[in-house]
Amino acid sequence: MRVWCLLLLVALLTLVVRPHRLTATEAFEAVPSPEERLQQTCGIAYRSFVYYLDMAMHERLHRASDVLSQQLFLDRFLQKPPDSKDAWHGRLTQVMDDFASSVEQARTHCRKRRVVFCGLMRQAAHLVGAVRTRVETLGALFADYHVVIVENNSTDGTRAQLLAWAAEDTEHVTILCDSEFMTNQSECQLEGVLARTDDPTHKSNEVTRIRKMSTLRNLYVRYISRHFAKWDHVIVLDLDLQGTLFEDGLLHAVHTLDEDESVDVVAANGQLWNPLLGRYGYYDSFAFVGHDQVRTYWTDGGEKQLHDWYVHDRITARLQRQHEPMSVRSAFGGCALYRMRPFVHAAYGHARDK
Repeated sequence: MRVWCLLLLVALLTLVVRPHRLTATEAFEAVPSPEERLQQTCGIAYRSFVYYLDMAMHERLHRASDVLSQQLFLDRFLQKPPDSKDAWHGRLTQVMDDFASSVEQARTHCRKRRVVFCGLMRQAAHLVGAVRTRVETLGALFADYHVVIVENNSTDGTRAQLLAWAAEDTEHVTILCDSEFMTNQSECQLEGVLARTDDPTHKSNEVTRIRKMSTLRNLYVRYISRHFAKWDHVIVLDLDLQGTLFEDGLLHAVHTLDEDESVDVVAANGQLWNPLLGRYGYYDSFAFVGHDQVRTYWTDGGEKQLHDWYVHDRITARLQRQHEPMSVRSAFGGCALYRMRPFVHAAYGHARDK
């Protein structure tokens, strides 16, 4: 049955083996999972693999494993499965050593480089402390760092907390409002398209919201272009997220840029737990545009919904099964590492700008 499903997938689903036509999702799910491949090729139970992986991660990366890193290293393990069951410990050691080596190489390089963190923040006073800790921790990996945050129209004290941080650390922190020429203003209540929308969560996909976000993001692009153009990297963060950004993951992104000069940016494979489905899903469907996708915009909510379904279904499945870098036209995922030069020569926009 699995063989037929695979053939159907290759044949663009033109054959029928059930009373109904086989869907793309069914065909994709018929491919053996990594856990099944581990059992089939090596005779190893997944829980045994995770047990030894957890010990290896503690030893080499100094942290516990998690569901996503387990899938990452299992995928790498299966790229060259061991010839015998007795050899799998050595294969896992090789996988971990290769990854740890790339992380340490990047760590050495970062000590000689300068980075700018940036992002938008609004109605998130409860997260300012966590954002500060994250930025200062990651910034310590580099020779120097700066953070540029655009905040506007908060009513919960977000700006006051950000300004207090900037006052305590003037060397590393800048808060913007509506201009790249004025910094650390005490108030920032914007009007028009940049003001509060009818959506209290500010999470709608309407053109107005995207136009607002692109305008605000261009503030930090212009500020960074003016003051930090000769630095090495920019890290754009979704400052509203309450999750984990692994240090070794960021360093591996640096290594990815170092290994391929044609790559300008590495976006995170951000995964969000869906309690209704009982699984992780790709976090940022809106920003995702695949390498082979022709259109990068939608004319109505229906088209946008179809795009979301495609990303949440097909791209989530692919990213959870195959973890090597994937070429895309656009992505974010909550964190993106840029080379400075292409970053300062670009700008955010939206479909109606075209």
